[in-house]
Amino acid sequence: MKPQTILFFGLVGCGKGTQAKLLTEHFKALNPEIDSIELSTGNEYRKFIANSGYVSGLIKSVLDAGKLQPDFLTIWISTDFLIKQLDRPEKHVIFDGFPRSIMQAKALEQFVTFFDRKDAKIIYITLSKEEGIKRMKLRNRHDDTDEGIQNRFAEYENNVIPAMEYFKNKKNYEMIEIDGEQTVEKVQADILKSLGL
Repeated sequence: MKPQTILFFGLVGCGKGTQAKLLTEHFKALNPEIDSIELSTGNEYRKFIANSGYVSGLIKSVLDAGKLQPDFLTIWISTDFLIKQLDRPEKHVIFDGFPRSIMQAKALEQFVTFFDRKDAKIIYITLSKEEGIKRMKLRNRHDDTDEGIQNRFAEYENNVIPAMEYFKNKKNYEMIEIDGEQTVEKVQADILKSLGL
């Protein structure tokens, strides 16, 4: 299998992180010798703020408010992660939560070009706002306040959707829509089928 480049998009609570992990495990089961890199910008930010400090405090305040982190920081964290992890061309790369703005989408496009990662797949997991709110309330995360949740929806509509639409009709990018209202297992099955796995 040639190296896969997969981008997960979807409303907060749609299960992007879960499906990215399941896909990583599936790739490992198919060929244990080929690694998958799973970039979750949310996880990287949470690791960053686990250390106290001036910048960590600034990042945490943005996270708690449900706002998007500045583009320069997200691009830097993502680039640093990829340069350290992508040490062989045959590795699969899975993006969970990146890009989240037009500027980040352009940075990702440069990544695809620089590393010659043709045929990137964009998996868009659809979910209603009502179901998204219900799932977020169940997570019991400290930043899932009513205000934080509403801010996330606003950021999603204003920034994330345009970032995804940036890739529409572009050469080397395929858009795949998956119904996220289903069970985790059914969503995974639909993703694997759409990827020919």
